[in-house]
Amino acid sequence: MIAAVDCQDLRNIADFLGFAPQHIFFLVKKSDDLYTEIAIPRRSDATRHRMIHIPYSELKGVQRAILDKILTSIPVNEHAYAYVRRRSVLSLRSLGIFRADLAGPDPASH
Repeated sequence: MIAAVDCQDLRNIADFLGFAPQHIFFLVKKSDDLYTEIAIPRRSDATRHRMIHIPYSELKGVQRAILDKILTSIPVNEHAYAYVRRRSVLSLRSLGIFRADLAGPDPASH
């Protein structure tokens, strides 16, 4: 089996991730077209929306393979909490080092 550090070209990367090279090439070439965009109203102001970009399943599968086979093996800084398994930004509150302003940023701080 090939290791991530040995991935020097498209064929190696595709083999490592478990996909056909032409599949990876297509996803890279068409990546901007492989998302569905939806607007979600903001709770604080229903007239404003937050845009969410959802990857198509073909792209999501490759993204998951990259996460599982490459990114999870990279050490994460001990101070990183967001989007890290078994860590939560909410746990920072119990450490006394996190204060969330759920209403949004203070306009005076800009």
